[in-house]
Amino acid sequence: MPIACIHLEPLLNEAVQLGAKVSDVVEGWSKVNRVVVMADGMPTATAAHAINSPGIRVYKNHGSPHNAPDEGIICDACGVAVSFTVGGAS
Repeated sequence: MPIACIHLEPLLNEAVQLGAKVSDVVEGWSKVNRVVVMADGMPTATAAHAINSPGIRVYKNHGSPHNAPDEGIICDACGVAVSFTVGGAS
């Protein structure tokens, strides 16, 4: 069983092959059902492939007093996101 979804799993696998590490999997957020939290920044190649993947949305969050900056990819159809730390390895 994939930890992301069938649409995000290839991008997640690519990121891991490029050195990113999964640090947590969180269930039940308000806008998505599952978030795969990565300890590293999104690899450049993964970001480029995500932009060209139908049904995948790329986001960047500049942070707030309560949340660190992150960027990631979301599959709205499955309600799954992969969140990468901004400023991590790429």
